[in-house]
Amino acid sequence: MSRSPTPDVTVITTGGTIASRVDPRTGAAIPVVSGPELVSLVPGLDRIATIDVRELSLVPSWEFTLPYMHEIGTVVRSAFANGANGVVVTQGTDTLEETAFWLDLTLDLPALGGPVVITGAMRNNSEIGADGPRNITDAVTVASEGSRGFAAPVVVANSQVQAARFVTKTDSFNPAAFQSPGHGPVGAVYGNIVAHFADLQPLDPLPVSDPSKQVPLIKWSAGMDDLFLRACLKAKVDGVVIEGMGLGHIPGDCVPTVAALRARGTPVVVTTRCLSGPVLPVYGGPGGGRDLAEMGCLFPVGLSGTKSRLLLSAALGSGLAEGSLQALFSGPRAAVTV
Repeated sequence: MSRSPTPDVTVITTGGTIASRVDPRTGAAIPVVSGPELVSLVPGLDRIATIDVRELSLVPSWEFTLPYMHEIGTVVRSAFANGANGVVVTQGTDTLEETAFWLDLTLDLPALGGPVVITGAMRNNSEIGADGPRNITDAVTVASEGSRGFAAPVVVANSQVQAARFVTKTDSFNPAAFQSPGHGPVGAVYGNIVAHFADLQPLDPLPVSDPSKQVPLIKWSAGMDDLFLRACLKAKVDGVVIEGMGLGHIPGDCVPTVAALRARGTPVVVTTRCLSGPVLPVYGGPGGGRDLAEMGCLFPVGLSGTKSRLLLSAALGSGLAEGSLQALFSGPRAAVTV
């Protein structure tokens, strides 16, 4: 009996810890491992899939921009157009959840025909117990499921599969950093077996034509004034996301600047700095949620500030008018994390 051909998986590499080694002269870890070398360091991949490597960069992910994340999406589409059954993206973990959510917002995986998996590493290749090879093996295993795989982008790390829309980096050092608080993983990898714990439904993709919209994220703390809001007003930014206190509150003295932004037509999204829970326009008075809602500020049901910024950037980059934003921020894209 002849052996069945392996699936075709494209691995898109961008740098990060997973591609880093310690420079013996400086003692600093830097991304130096090329895409082909990175794949060659993982034994047995050829038994899982036929690998096509596409190296985009060798940079730390703290340098990523939304236009670059959008470029990754373009390369993902190209890989499927060239016959890939699944795609793996490797990158640094600092902004991994943002790339994953951007791809979730902009890619139509059922139309493309296979899974998209984002992975990285918390330990570089010079460290004992480097987790990159294991994560790549698991990611390729998930991507090799092809049309049977997850119907929306996922993050694979520490042998767990996390939905891009739920996942966040919960620790700056631990290999188990990627978690989905309030949800848990949607799957796991047990050797060559992929277990599906949840039926992950795709989002309707946003047709982003301009990923370069200026949308600052401002996190509030006790005693802050409206300095950053005034800077946004002066710079004529495209939108603003506020990580408010509690259910979505800011000091009353800052409200006039929010009103000025809204009068100019600048969308303002209010979320919470809390680790869990919704934003709700319950409290009255200057700076209360009811006050901000009456100005037309948007209250996503359960998105973090980071993901609210990505959603607003994608919406504005798709040319959505303000009248459409309210529905967008109260719909399934804005209710994906709690």
